[in-house]
Order: sequence, then C-alpha cells, then structure tokens
Amino acid sequence: MNKKIAAAFILVSISWFTARADGGLIEFGIKGGVTTQRVNFSNTARYDGGDYLLGSSTRGGYHLGIISRINLPLVHFQPEILFNNSGYRINSVIAGESYGSKSIVRVRTVEVPVLAGMRMMWLRLQAGPMFTVLTEAKTKDRALIRDVHVTKPSVSYLIGLGLDLGRFNVDVRFNGNFSKTTQNILYDNRTMGIDYKSKNKQWMFSVGYMF
Repeated sequence: MNKKIAAAFILVSISWFTARADGGLIEFGIKGGVTTQRVNFSNTARYDGGDYLLGSSTRGGYHLGIISRINLPLVHFQPEILFNNSGYRINSVIAGESYGSKSIVRVRTVEVPVLAGMRMMWLRLQAGPMFTVLTEAKTKDRALIRDVHVTKPSVSYLIGLGLDLGRFNVDVRFNGNFSKTTQNILYDNRTMGIDYKSKNKQWMFSVGYMF
C-alpha cells in the first residue's frame, strides 16, 4: 500500500512540475468570467381557451472554474470544471389582459466541458460536449408567474475561440442545445403549470491563468 501511495505521489509531482513548464505536455490553471444567457420559448401556449405569450431577454451572470490541458503535436484536449451562476428574464402576458409580468430566473449549475482544439500561433479553436448538473433554480420578482420548473440539458455543445498570451488566456464561447427542452411555468391564476418548449443560448467570456 505504501508503495502505491508513493508511486501516486511521484506521478502527481511529475504532472505538477510538467504543468509549470510553459507549453508542457500537461498544464493546469484557473479561470473566471461573465456569462450571458437567453432562453427562447415557443411563443404561445393555449390552455383552457387562453393564450399565454412568452418572451425572454438576456441576463448576465458569472462563472469560475479550473482548467486542465493536454498538449499534443497537432491537437490539444481541455477538460474543465466550472461553477456557473447565470439566469434569464421571462416576459409573460395573457392575451386580452392589460398587464404582464417580468420575472427573473436565477440558475446555478456545475458544468464539465470536454474540449478538443487546434492551435495556430497564439490562437486556439475549440469545440466539444459540455455535461451539466443543475444545482439550484430560483424565480425572483414574481408577478404573473409564480414559479418556473427549469430543465437544463445534461449534454450540450460548446464552440469557441481562445487567445494565449503567455500564461494568461482569453476565451469567447457559445453554448447551445442539441434539441429543445421543456420548461414548466406556473401562473398565479392557475393550479397547474403550462409546458413550453425552449432552447438555451449562452455566451461565456472568460480570462484564465495557467500555472
């Protein structure tokens, strides 16, 4: 057992010192930045003869996380673990009524992008799947809408561009759904929620540092 622990310690130490070498085989780092999110809903849901109209506007948040990067001759692989605190605003109105509602939905997730990329000088082109676990969703500023049951896809796609400036890096990424999901929205004047088909669109702007 002691030999196994010693071998594991040596491997971790080698990985760490390799990571500290600029452009080494394996690198580690940290990152953080701004997230903007928008959910596009199907425009109308008909329920008991009433038309419930939905729109959405973009709202900002932030993300923090850790980076690992495996540098190979032609490509590199970059798994990450991110904590994302974002959200979106829902604009809702019942057809024929003179008032509407603007509700804020705050969403917290743990996200694991697994990216493959190619480097051209200091520029990186990356793409890959992102695995998401929803940890919390809250509805704020409730007027017409009482609650929103948020559905996040467990797997989505991520594409982006990155720029390496020494140990610092800058990334711009777009995250989208492979298919539509369902959001269940509960209005104050109803006892049951209404299902809307939706698609999530998310932009992530981040700055990182490789150790």
